[in-house]
Amino acid sequence: MVKNHNFDSEHIIKELKKLDEKHRDYLQKDGKWLIGGFESIIHYDGKVSSINGDQITLKKEIYMMLPVEIRDEIAQFLNVE
Repeated sequence: MVKNHNFDSEHIIKELKKLDEKHRDYLQKDGKWLIGGFESIIHYDGKVSSINGDQITLKKEIYMMLPVEIRDEIAQFLNVE
């Protein structure tokens, strides 16, 4: 797992929700296993409204199962090492 310190959690969650919309076809067909959409690749305490720089933990084993193109998009806003 990789912890992210570069962006606040609220921003990351918003970006993941944008990916849900952009890659809706993937989520409906090949990505059915991502229950909850792309937000399921991270772990956080769930208090989005009160988060200010809290850490988000990337579930790297799930992230690595995504197509390279989608991983590249995620790496633009989430620090993936």
